[in-house]
Amino acid sequence: MNGDIIFTIIIIVLILLSVFYVFRTQITNLYVGIRKNARIKFKLKSLVNDYDYLYLNNLCLRIDAGKYLDIDHVVFGDKFIYVISTKFWLGYVNGSDEDEKWLLGDGEHIEYVENPLKYNMIRIRALSSILDLSLDNFMNVVCIAKCAKIKEVTTTNRSNAVLSEKELLEFIKFHEKNANVNVYKTEEIEKLAEKLYDYHKASLEDKSYYTKNKARY
Repeated sequence: MNGDIIFTIIIIVLILLSVFYVFRTQITNLYVGIRKNARIKFKLKSLVNDYDYLYLNNLCLRIDAGKYLDIDHVVFGDKFIYVISTKFWLGYVNGSDEDEKWLLGDGEHIEYVENPLKYNMIRIRALSSILDLSLDNFMNVVCIAKCAKIKEVTTTNRSNAVLSEKELLEFIKFHEKNANVNVYKTEEIEKLAEKLYDYHKASLEDKSYYTKNKARY
């Protein structure tokens, strides 16, 4: 009896290993996609701890009755506020910040995706209004998970950036070191971060109420 159980377990393990071998790329990419925000959050937290920046993530912003924007990551540096959208795509990414859609392909399949820089700009405009700041204070950043490759993405605005995971932290450090702009005072950054977090909490409460009572709207 024990021998039959052991044999069955061995067969199951072999089948699972065979499935993993055949679909290992897809499984790996799926894991990379699921974990992308957690990985980037870990990296950004390390950066802000080292440089005394402030960081918020998974924000919800109310922009109208029943309408909300989600923001993946916001880093308050000494010179800029980095609004970061993370994307999980497969294949090669092509486009520009002026295109309505970008080309995404893996050699066999081609599809068009919405330009994430333009959508992230909607978030930045909302933040600009909430925090009463000029758009010049923000960096529009799209970070693409490592299972995709940035083949050719051009930007005409210095505030727009499309980066791999490896490039993200160096991009922030470079601009914080080299940009010739005014430096925020520590108390200014803290007030901005606190104001945004309070708005986020109020938006979550509003969203919860709206979800429960949307039939009344």
